[in-house]
Amino acid sequence: MKPMLIMLLVIVAMYFYLFCTQKKQQKERQDFLNNLQPGDTVVTIGGLHGVISEISSDKKKITLDCEGALFDFDQQSIRTKK
Repeated sequence: MKPMLIMLLVIVAMYFYLFCTQKKQQKERQDFLNNLQPGDTVVTIGGLHGVISEISSDKKKITLDCEGALFDFDQQSIRTKK
């Protein structure tokens, strides 16, 4: 009975650790997206490099200036800041 209890505790601890790590990553991602400002140089998930020229009022769309060409993206499609 004791080995089963230990194994159950290990499984619960692993689940708790993974759940907390995932929540932390989601919060960091959302904070990153919320802090984007016009003028920031970013890279999209497709690898397109550009400068944010406009962020919509509802914070769901971003207009990206890529050497004079303007593209609209969902905010979630921004991967990183350069």
